[in-house]
Amino acid sequence: MEENPISRRNFIKQAGLATLGAGVLLATEQAGLADVLTKKESFDKEIEECRAIIQNERYEEIIKNPFLVSALYYSRKAIKKMAPPHQNSNERVIWTIYPLLTKQFRD
Repeated sequence: MEENPISRRNFIKQAGLATLGAGVLLATEQAGLADVLTKKESFDKEIEECRAIIQNERYEEIIKNPFLVSALYYSRKAIKKMAPPHQNSNERVIWTIYPLLTKQFRD
């Protein structure tokens, strides 16, 4: 049985909650608490997961990934402020995946 795709309205509702979680994730790091991604393998895994979601157009999985939600949420101006050197690994992930987001994917 094929699963129904998520409606745009539900996506926006759920993405809002995921964005809140992503904001908390970045705020936690800025507060000096433990870094979520401490190993290169974790960084590479997150990048590849985001790349797979984007390339395979798995829109229903966006809200499950706080890095991807953040990259979609932040403005170009906010992303420019995250330019290297990155303050934390979460910024590095968001900075890395932002260029992968095509207009088609954003729409």
